[in-house]
Amino acid sequence: MVMAYLRSKEEERVIWMALVSRLVTTGLMAIQDGLFEDLSTSAHLQYYPCNTGNVHEYDSSPTVGYMERLVEEFVPWDGVYFMRIAQCGYESDQIFAFFPLLPWLMRGGGWLFGMVYRALYSVEEKETPMHLVRMVYGLTGVGISMVAFCGAALSLYRLGLLVVRNKSIVWLSTVLFCWNPASVFYSAVYTESLFAFCTWTGLVLLEQVQRIGDGRYWTCIVFFVLASLCRSNGTLAVWFLLHLYVSNMLRGYTPSILAKVKYGIMTCLGCACVCAPYIGMQVYGWMVFCRGQAQQPEWCQARFPSIYGYIQQKYWDVGFLHFYEKLIRLPFVVQSIPVIALSVSACWTWTFFSIQRACTLSLVPFDSASWYIDRVRGTKQRLEYTSCILEPRIGPFVYHLALMTAVATLVMHVNVATRFLSSSPLLFWYLAQRMLNGSALQQYLIWTWLFSYIAVGTLLFPNFYPWT
Repeated sequence: MVMAYLRSKEEERVIWMALVSRLVTTGLMAIQDGLFEDLSTSAHLQYYPCNTGNVHEYDSSPTVGYMERLVEEFVPWDGVYFMRIAQCGYESDQIFAFFPLLPWLMRGGGWLFGMVYRALYSVEEKETPMHLVRMVYGLTGVGISMVAFCGAALSLYRLGLLVVRNKSIVWLSTVLFCWNPASVFYSAVYTESLFAFCTWTGLVLLEQVQRIGDGRYWTCIVFFVLASLCRSNGTLAVWFLLHLYVSNMLRGYTPSILAKVKYGIMTCLGCACVCAPYIGMQVYGWMVFCRGQAQQPEWCQARFPSIYGYIQQKYWDVGFLHFYEKLIRLPFVVQSIPVIALSVSACWTWTFFSIQRACTLSLVPFDSASWYIDRVRGTKQRLEYTSCILEPRIGPFVYHLALMTAVATLVMHVNVATRFLSSSPLLFWYLAQRMLNGSALQQYLIWTWLFSYIAVGTLLFPNFYPWT
C-alpha cells in the first residue's frame, strides 16, 4: 500500500534508506542505554498520579518494569513531558512549553489499546493497567517518529525536485537528512520527525499550487496547521504563504482587482489558520491560570499575555544573549558551531550573489538583466551545482533559515541549534552542494561531523546526559 503511493524507484530507495537509518539509530540507542548507567533521569515523573486521581499505581513486577524501562530510553528529557501530557493533559504552567499534536496521537494509541484490552479481558476502563497504557504511549510515540521520519525524507526529496531541480543534489541532500547530526531526536519521542513531515509536505503542496485557493492550497494549509500544533515555530510557515501571494501579485498572475482582493483574503485566512494553534495555547493558558484567579501570575497582567514566553524565560532562562552569560555553557556553544556556520554560509552565499535581488526578498526578478545572466552562466561554468543553490526560487528558504539561525544564536539555548535548524530544507541542499563541489577532505569532514554526532548522541541522549 505504501509502495503504491510512491512514484518512482528512487522514492522507494528514499523510504528504505530512511527506515534503515532509523533502525540503526534506534539500535544504537538501545545498546548504549543498556551498557551505561543513566546520569540522572526525569522519567519517573510520568509515574506520579495525575491531578485527577485516575492514574493507578505503577506495577513494578520484573517483566513490566523491564518493558517500561526499555521504552524509557526513547522518552528522556522533553519526551517525559510529552508522555505526561498524553497521560494527564496540561496540569502545570511549565508543561505549556510543549504543543499538543504528538501527545494527542500518543493518547490515541493508548485509547485504542484500552479498547482492545477491555474487549479481550472484559474489564472496565478503570481496571485497565496504567503501566501498560504508559508503555503503549511510549511505543506509539516512537512509532510516530519513525513513520513521520520516512514521510519527511520523502517530502524532502520531492521538494528538492520542485525547487532545486538537480537530481544529484536532491538525492545527496536526502541521504544527508537520513544521517543528520540530530538523528537521535528523530528516533525518540520528540516532535522533530512529525514537525519536519508536516512542514515539508505543506511546502511540497505549496510549490505545486498554480493559484491561491485551489485544492492543494488548502491541503497545504492543513499540514502547516499540523506543524503549528507540533511546535511554536510552525507559525513561521506564514512567511511562505505571504511570499507566494506577493510574488503572484508582482508577476501579474492575478490581473483583475477582484482576483487580487479574493486571493488576499484567502492568504489572510490561511495565515490566521497557521497561527491559530499558537494563539489557542496562549488563550487556554490564560483561561486556566488567569481567569477568575485571586492570585494571578505576573504574565497575566501583560497587555498581550503569553504563557509560552513567560515559562520559556522562567524555567529555561530563554532571552536575548542569556545563554552566553555562564562560562560553563561554552562546550554547548562549540557543539553548535558547525550547523550555525553552515547556515550562515548558505544564507551569505545566496544573498551576496545578488544584493539587488536579496533586497527585494527575491520578489522582483532580475533575470532579464544581462549582468545577472552573465554571472549565472559564469557560475555554471566554474561549479556545476552551485547555480541550483543561487536560483531566485531558493529565496524564501534563505530568509526562513536566516531568521531561524538568528533566533537560535541570539535568543534560544544555542545548544539546540543542531536539531532546531535541521527542519530547514536549505541546510541539506547547501550541504549537498558543498560536498559535490568540495574536495575529498571536505567530504570526509562533513561525514565525520554527521556520524560522530550520531554516535555521541545515541550514547548521551538515552542515558540522560546533556546533548543539544
